[in-house]
Amino acid sequence: MDLHKNVWNMNEMKQVFLILTLVFTNCTGWPALQHTVQSELMMNKKDNLNILSTLLLQRKETASSSITTTSPASTTTSSTKDITSFSIVSPAATGVISGTNITVTVAGNTNLTSLVANFTHTGSSVKIGNTVQISGSTSNNFKYTVNYTVYAQDGTSKAYTVNVIATSCTAASFCYVYSFGSSPPGGGANFGSFAGAAGDGISGIDSDCTANAVGAGLPASNYRALLMTTGGTTIRNQNTNWVLKPNKEYRRQNGTTVIGITNSSSVFSIFSGNLTNSFVGAFTNVYSGITVTSDTVWTPNANNCSNWTSAAAAAAQGANGNFTNVLSIDSGTSQTCNTGVAVYCVEQ
Repeated sequence: MDLHKNVWNMNEMKQVFLILTLVFTNCTGWPALQHTVQSELMMNKKDNLNILSTLLLQRKETASSSITTTSPASTTTSSTKDITSFSIVSPAATGVISGTNITVTVAGNTNLTSLVANFTHTGSSVKIGNTVQISGSTSNNFKYTVNYTVYAQDGTSKAYTVNVIATSCTAASFCYVYSFGSSPPGGGANFGSFAGAAGDGISGIDSDCTANAVGAGLPASNYRALLMTTGGTTIRNQNTNWVLKPNKEYRRQNGTTVIGITNSSSVFSIFSGNLTNSFVGAFTNVYSGITVTSDTVWTPNANNCSNWTSAAAAAAQGANGNFTNVLSIDSGTSQTCNTGVAVYCVEQ
């Protein structure tokens, strides 16, 4: 027996064993490879070891190249936190987004205390205070400015202010009237406390009417004073810049008590008739500067605190908010311009 040859064969077999171990550890599909190896060995007996080694190493390389390496999922969080659209569901109204300010305009007599908004955003959540907001579901009171906060995935946030403004009541079923400067909503105020006392006349009182409406429990809308002038920078009479609409129902600030319906001349028929209910419902002295001459004609009275520009002027034609007849607009007496007297504010 050739001992040297037997030793050599054992070394060869050791190499084969190591190669086979590598294959079983790293390869799939061993039966197909085994069949291929056996065929090659039978056909080429003189070089069995080289053939076996070559085939097994080729199989290892093929198996290694088929292994797919999966990268770890990205842990980067987004910092985006924008409101990209905003609207009110009912009455349907689309908001205008300008930076972080959003304005929505709705009909004049819309109940702003319970409105639902639709909105889209790029953040992870939206809140008002600590309350999570669900688009198309969460109801909020929009009588005042509402602050929305959008939170990003990375924990940062951005604040948005939303203002819902009720404008013209022309298409609405009614318009509001409220008294400003005396109770209600409270606190007697002489003419000197009105913006008109600064010299800007009736337009200044109009601004007061609009600015104080929300505080009086009314929708944020455009309001003007039920006053007339005989001159000045702003002319107001039944034909110019008039504040009452024709054939329109008017209600008190509670939204339910009907004051009356105007006629086709845009005035109340109180010369020979009566309002459904008084303007205020409590004894309230009111400025008007109006003389009621008939059911269809109201004219400016010269007693008007110098066209509503001076608290030092002598007097202004007055009215009383607790009456339903002609006295509700024209009491036939004058109010001094430095007395605690109100004005009627009319929604436009």
